[in-house]
Amino acid sequence: MGPCAGSDGDLMFEKDSVKITRAEEFTFVPLFKNGRSWTNGWKTADNKDPKRRAIALGIMHILQPHRTTYVKAWQVGFFERVMKGNRMHWARIFDDLVWINASARWARILANHLTAYLVNFYRGMGLLTKEEEKRFLKKRKVLAVESSEDCCRGWWDCGEHHGDPMPPPPDKEVNSEVATKSSEEGSKTLEIGFPDFLQDSVFPLLKYLDTKREKYIKRAPSLTAECAAAKATLQEQEDQLCEKEIECEVLQLNLAKKSERCAELEEVCRSLRATNENAQKVIVDLCGRLEKSKEAYEAAVKHVERLIAIAGKREQMHGEKLAKVEARRVEEARFAEDLWGKIAEAKTAEEELCSKIAELMNERDKKFKHAEKLTASLPEKIWKHEGELTDWAKKLADCESARSLEV
Repeated sequence: MGPCAGSDGDLMFEKDSVKITRAEEFTFVPLFKNGRSWTNGWKTADNKDPKRRAIALGIMHILQPHRTTYVKAWQVGFFERVMKGNRMHWARIFDDLVWINASARWARILANHLTAYLVNFYRGMGLLTKEEEKRFLKKRKVLAVESSEDCCRGWWDCGEHHGDPMPPPPDKEVNSEVATKSSEEGSKTLEIGFPDFLQDSVFPLLKYLDTKREKYIKRAPSLTAECAAAKATLQEQEDQLCEKEIECEVLQLNLAKKSERCAELEEVCRSLRATNENAQKVIVDLCGRLEKSKEAYEAAVKHVERLIAIAGKREQMHGEKLAKVEARRVEEARFAEDLWGKIAEAKTAEEELCSKIAELMNERDKKFKHAEKLTASLPEKIWKHEGELTDWAKKLADCESARSLEV
């Protein structure tokens, strides 16, 4: 327990640290009911919490640091109750920590390094029978030998096996007298007392577990507050993101409306250009017709003047033909009157045509002025619209960047 008791660090033991051979692993078969049914002797199905599994494994490593230790479900149950803060009697602690079916465990050869500790636990709980107390003495003598063969033989002589002794190596058989003599020369007395074990191992371990439990209990409110703050922050960020998305949708709708308005203005400009072209064509046609009317009027005036000149010459030249000429002149005068009536009608028509032309010219001037105004204001409107489009594009880009940053 020494350096681990009272330490603030966590006890972590990785599975890869368990390095034993296949033959050594099979020597631990009595620890498990189903043999090697678990991965490398680890029963992980019942040990879902890795921290609790590590603590249980750490205790068994502390009890026997030079041996490979396996964790079982009965070891985890004790630590679950301790970490929950449940109060337990010492008998209950020992029962949870080390209680194993003694009859099933000691039915075979005890080739396990935890047997001596389990025997002492059972002895302290008063669970050993009289025969088991005789087999596993509280005080025993251990031979101090230096060779590996003698050390192995001395370990088996410590009482970690049932009534049938292991056969000695074939090349080095020793009898009881030689063993007794060697034990008298260099024997060491090893006393394993249950109270000493409690004082040295279990009490510091329980103190360490109490400090760890208090540490985790103190951290629980702060972690809960941090979790609540994180949830509130996340909710605020989600609300802000929703607002940004709504703003982006509004901006997109406004941009679509502006684009539609721009398309409508362009269509109106095209229609005005077409109307202006048609008006120019009508004006050209009317001008042509006016020129033709002027030419016809001038031709009629010339013809009347020529007739009057001929009539005067005939009156001067032919007296005899005066009556005829007079009659003819009357007819011509009548014809002239008719012609003057036609001329007056032509003048009236000309005046009406001139008034219509003036009206058309006024309308054309108005349309020209309106078209010029629209043409003059069109670049400004297009520039303003382009500025608005640029602003909306910037706002949309800012919204997209804000959304990407928030995600």
